[in-house]
Amino acid sequence: VKFYRKNSELDCVIVRLANSYGQPIFGRANCWSLFLNDICRQAHFDKKIIIKSDGQSYRNFVHFQDICKGVEKIINSDKYKQFVYNFCSKKSYRLIHIAKKVQKIFFELKNKKIPILINQTELIENNILFNTLDQYSNWEAYRLGINFDYPLEKGIRDLFKYLDQFDEQN
Repeated sequence: VKFYRKNSELDCVIVRLANSYGQPIFGRANCWSLFLNDICRQAHFDKKIIIKSDGQSYRNFVHFQDICKGVEKIINSDKYKQFVYNFCSKKSYRLIHIAKKVQKIFFELKNKKIPILINQTELIENNILFNTLDQYSNWEAYRLGINFDYPLEKGIRDLFKYLDQFDEQN
């Protein structure tokens, strides 16, 4: 991309995404390998969440809607000079924290408690740290007026609402 930008009249930028998530717009879209989408799907259909790591690594999550708005702003801006834009929210969460959020929202929506398994072992509640990392690697996007503020909890609820339609079809 750098080569084409330098050696042609192609005016291009690189958009680097954090972990994206959200309900698919097109029914056949395969978005279920994305971590947050996957654990919502697991909760809905399998009534459990399996994390295939220790759950302690931090990840940053950006909703599809924020990504689309950001790309639109870049396309419609006549003032972008930055070559690389990092699309990420302001916070990074441990994967176990995200799984607990999904578990909590699932309980609120379905009145059913589901287990979280880490490497096939059920989670022991006492050892969870719910801290986050502040993320500031997307200054150029913010300077262009791009905000990544779609609420994480709303995005999780939207995913469950999307998955509910499959129950109604059966």
